[in-house]
Amino acid sequence: ASMAPRSLQETAAPLALCDVDSPGPLAIGESLVLCIFLSTTPPKKMIFKVQVEEYAELVLKGSQRLALDNQTMPIYAWAAKSHQEPALPVDCSSETDVLAREANVSCPQIYASGTHVAHLTNLVVNMRDGVISSFAWDNGCQGCGDDECMWSSTYVDIVNKTQNGLHFSQGTCGADFGKCATGDVSCDLKVFVTWAG
Repeated sequence: ASMAPRSLQETAAPLALCDVDSPGPLAIGESLVLCIFLSTTPPKKMIFKVQVEEYAELVLKGSQRLALDNQTMPIYAWAAKSHQEPALPVDCSSETDVLAREANVSCPQIYASGTHVAHLTNLVVNMRDGVISSFAWDNGCQGCGDDECMWSSTYVDIVNKTQNGLHFSQGTCGADFGKCATGDVSCDLKVFVTWAG
């Protein structure tokens, strides 16, 4: 199912929150709220209602404009389920943070660098007994050359705009930033959601 594009909204900086629903265990086809965040200044989020076990295409309308409007680069995206704790991206270089928060929030995913924009990403939502057990970005650079491959840092501090320099083993393809600016390519971020478990 393709979802209509939604506009981004500011979050309370420095906290990114996704406290919009309180679901219990869910069955196939029931609704679940996901928040997708961007590490802009201040952070932006978009709230989507998706159906458990149904493919969805989430379009972050306005994300291209944010990337082009001289935001501090790079810009990262991350996903969160509705919960009451802060929804900052998981520090995926820390096993402790991953184990503590992977059921609520994803690792960071590169969206825009100074030269490229990832306009398509794949998010796998892992379920166990009707609840989210973890998120996984499932991207790769098989469809593009090395010069178009962007690498996500395993940790991003959205408050201080720093990253740890460690990268995931798979990158994601990015369109040339200039093509977004001229309108040759639509660079609003699309997140394809699939399910496992």
